[in-house]
Amino acid sequence: HGLDGWLPLHAAAALALDKAALLLVLEAHSAVAATADADGKYAFQLLPSGASDDAATLLVTACIAASGEGVLWRLLGHAAATGVKPSAEAVRAAVEADPGAAARPFAMPAGWKPVEGALVRLRPGLGKKEAKYGDGVLRAGELATVTEVDRDGDLYLKRNGEERGYFKAADLAHGFDGWLPLHAAAALALDKEALLLVLEAHTAAAAATDAGGQYPFELPPSGASDDAATLLVTACIAASGEGVL
Repeated sequence: HGLDGWLPLHAAAALALDKAALLLVLEAHSAVAATADADGKYAFQLLPSGASDDAATLLVTACIAASGEGVLWRLLGHAAATGVKPSAEAVRAAVEADPGAAARPFAMPAGWKPVEGALVRLRPGLGKKEAKYGDGVLRAGELATVTEVDRDGDLYLKRNGEERGYFKAADLAHGFDGWLPLHAAAALALDKEALLLVLEAHTAAAAATDAGGQYPFELPPSGASDDAATLLVTACIAASGEGVL
């Protein structure tokens, strides 16, 4: 059943009830905002694309208030999986609830393996990989979602809703593996205000490279705003002062 195992707030979020209705359900049992369903998803992660920013901010803030742990990474993971970018207000709430989060690299769960719904990117050392079938290509730093695992263990990937084709599991790593939140925020092309909040929480991250040798300013996708790119490059220079060019 579609609602099996859910608490009312999970259902209300998935049904995209408006902010006022969500608030009534939330106030009746605030702890549920930090309660995951059987698939490990929190209420804010169940909002469909097109849900209001006010509703998303309400649920994220409530989750932070109820738990405060790991919510920044959950927020970024939700953005990667759905393509819905968090508002600056939601990012601010996450950073303020756990100021040290911006300095902590993502810790890949023990025993993690790419399954349907997993967020992945190319493993360190690979700059580009072509799909086994078709014309799809995945490049270093690009985040994609596994939509199917075939009987040979190959993974069908989509990125920003676009099909990329089948790739070998051995060529992939967890999408956030080894990254600091600023790397993920850059790769997800968060707007300048949201990026600035993550950056100000840990400015040294601007000059930190990931396992593939990439700085945050090298990770935004084509089409990201010039303001965001300038912010990241300037911050990298300020934090390191050498070798940026």
